[in-house]
Amino acid sequence: MANEKTQQTEFFVSKGERQLGPWTLSELAARLASNEIAVTDFVFDDGRQDWMPLFECEALKAHLAQSKPKAAPLKKTSTEKTQVTETKVETSTVGTGTTSTVLAGEKGEWFVQKGSHRYGPFSYGGVVRALQEKTVYEFDLIWREGMNEWVRIAQHDEFKPERIREIAASNGESIIRRQHHRMQFDNEVIVHDNRSVWLGRSVEGSVGGSGVVIENATLVPGQTVLLHFAAREDLPAFNALCEIVGKKFVGDIRDAKTPVQYSLRFVKLDSQAEPRVQEYFHSRGAKAA
Repeated sequence: MANEKTQQTEFFVSKGERQLGPWTLSELAARLASNEIAVTDFVFDDGRQDWMPLFECEALKAHLAQSKPKAAPLKKTSTEKTQVTETKVETSTVGTGTTSTVLAGEKGEWFVQKGSHRYGPFSYGGVVRALQEKTVYEFDLIWREGMNEWVRIAQHDEFKPERIREIAASNGESIIRRQHHRMQFDNEVIVHDNRSVWLGRSVEGSVGGSGVVIENATLVPGQTVLLHFAAREDLPAFNALCEIVGKKFVGDIRDAKTPVQYSLRFVKLDSQAEPRVQEYFHSRGAKAA
């Protein structure tokens, strides 16, 4: 995209089911900075005549490089960190129920950063509930007073699945709830979004959705994809229109083809296959909660 023949002045972006633009390069960068679009969305390359992830767009990289800071970052002092805890943010922008104190005696001490926006304070149970409701994701950042820096929620020991279960059990309360109970469901899957096709494998399933490892690290919650599940001895092949509702954090993504596990909600199943799929999971105990 950098040479004169292929250099374009207007950019179209595909975000889920929406096509946005045309925008100039400056408008594209501004919308990226405001989180209106993400680096995992797709931009149309006139030179290639194909869609590509924004993080591969050389013209955008060159544009952003012009405003790169000249000096190294200043380390935050303890005073600066204390000021963060005094910030109050309307939690309705993150989701309902995220500030409820689920565990006895909890205080709102956790702050979450999504993109360039920070929210909080939340109780511990509030963060867990937000993760469950998919208003916060494992790859978002978290911080509380006493921590040296913001870290991914998935990388914080307090939010590892085994730790959440331990805390819930010690308080005699359940803070992990699923709309549908899932069971192990190993099967080959083909995934596509009407533009590209990727290979995948389901690892769990229920009457309401499936957990699938897909050889594509650029998909994001909110996107809609079509899945083709291969036939098994105990279940015929079926198609499912799905919404991505969760994405497992992976700390060592090498490229766009790195396998990542996604949580998918069934939006629509084949009309002929739907009764068989529902009966299959119901009969094996994966019933609605």
